[in-house]
Amino acid sequence: MWKRCWWATWVSGFFGIAGLLHLARFFFRVPVRVGTYEVPFAVSIAVGVAFVGLSAGLLWIELVRERAKRRSAVEKGA
Repeated sequence: MWKRCWWATWVSGFFGIAGLLHLARFFFRVPVRVGTYEVPFAVSIAVGVAFVGLSAGLLWIELVRERAKRRSAVEKGA
């Protein structure tokens, strides 16, 4: 599965790591600044949840696609 669709793995991994870093702010209370603007805590948590959700969604879509391919191959072989 991972060899055939390497881009989904990389994109999902990127969003997963970024999401976990944002959610880690919940435990460590690290201030985040973009230029002179301090990012509110709630925004960081929302971004973290969105990124983790996007990561999980990409992996789920890829899993469903691969299962459909296998099912199709089995049906053709039968």
